[in-house]
Amino acid sequence: MNRRDFVAAAGATGVAALAGCTSALGAGGGETTVEEMTVRGGDRETISVEGVGVVETEPDRATFTVSVEAEDREDADAVVRELAERAAELREALLDHGVDEDDITTSRYSLRERDHRYQGVHRYAVGVDDPDGVGETIDVAVAAGADSIGRVNFTLSEARREDHYEEAVDRAVADARREAELFAGSADRSVGEAVSMETSQTGHSPFSQRFDIAYTAEATDSGATQIEHGDVSVTARVTVAFELL
Repeated sequence: MNRRDFVAAAGATGVAALAGCTSALGAGGGETTVEEMTVRGGDRETISVEGVGVVETEPDRATFTVSVEAEDREDADAVVRELAERAAELREALLDHGVDEDDITTSRYSLRERDHRYQGVHRYAVGVDDPDGVGETIDVAVAAGADSIGRVNFTLSEARREDHYEEAVDRAVADARREAELFAGSADRSVGEAVSMETSQTGHSPFSQRFDIAYTAEATDSGATQIEHGDVSVTARVTVAFELL
């Protein structure tokens, strides 16, 4: 239960407040806050409410990072050459597996001296359009000599994200109307049409899985790596002003 603040203004002559109003989560899974109710002589009477809509759906895309590393006690050029060769082999293996060229991008390249040794890292960010096949893609990377695999993120393509965002907005508006009707009813009023609406916050939450490259290397002979995924959440938050009747 969350605290609500309900504020009413009558013309320009007075202000009344009812503090401590509470409400359960809306049916759409969102939390709604009544921001204010205003009544002005000669103006349209409104109630301003914030609503949240959430849509959960299966991912249609997965991303992960994969790195090769090199080290040499005296020769920095040797580290650079080794990184170039191994990174090229890794990239070629991913391309041969069917990963799109645009979905293999360098996310980090570093060369440094530490404890009198030169150390280098070349890291790729990799994206695949088949979340169920990401384990097989990781196996390809490991077989091609990858030294480390980063966290695997299951997410949505841009098109799917836009589609579900529209649905989340619809749910947020419906959530706001339900709460507006609750508070308006407490003042023996009813709610009419929406007179203004503003999107205040949006976003989506990918599903992430940690990955153990040592375990995968040991399990190579037992079949392809299987990585389970959960749903992705798309969220919209809106502020809506409804007419009071």
